[in-house]
Amino acid sequence: MTKLLPRLHLSLALMMISIPAAAAIPSAAAAAQQMMHDSHALGSVPPVAVLAAAPATSEQLWQLRSGLNVAALMCGDRTLASGYNWLLRAHAPLLARAWSAEQRRFQQLHGSQWQAAQDRQLTSHYNRLANTADRGRFCAEARTIISEARMVPANLFAHFAASAVSRLSHQTSPLHLAAR
Repeated sequence: MTKLLPRLHLSLALMMISIPAAAAIPSAAAAAQQMMHDSHALGSVPPVAVLAAAPATSEQLWQLRSGLNVAALMCGDRTLASGYNWLLRAHAPLLARAWSAEQRRFQQLHGSQWQAAQDRQLTSHYNRLANTADRGRFCAEARTIISEARMVPANLFAHFAASAVSRLSHQTSPLHLAAR
């Protein structure tokens, strides 16, 4: 892990604002502080890991996963693809719960037509991501998010995802709007 720190040129910013029912946060905060101390001792700047006050919703978690999936496929970057695969393994239980919650949400909203409604929304989301006007910016942000995600303790990943999904989605603008 110490080999990764000198390569990153970002600073660790943990925003811990009343995160309910998270007894492990003090140890995660202590680990983050130790990481900052260790990286300063190595003469490097620690990585950024901006955590939102509230954890991501299941929809936001799934949007982040799908956005990074598009980036892994579209950007032609083996490191990004490897990082995406790492994220899937490292956060498999959280992502599985998010997927189940999303399916339940669509079932509640759309009854027997839930699968078709979910398919339409996912297709629209994937198409918007894949047809972004500035792939370079999108891919760069995805790389940054993957790098940062590696430094976030697993028990805080949902808080990281809440800010990361917003950053990734801000890198997408449809091709038809960029042509104006």
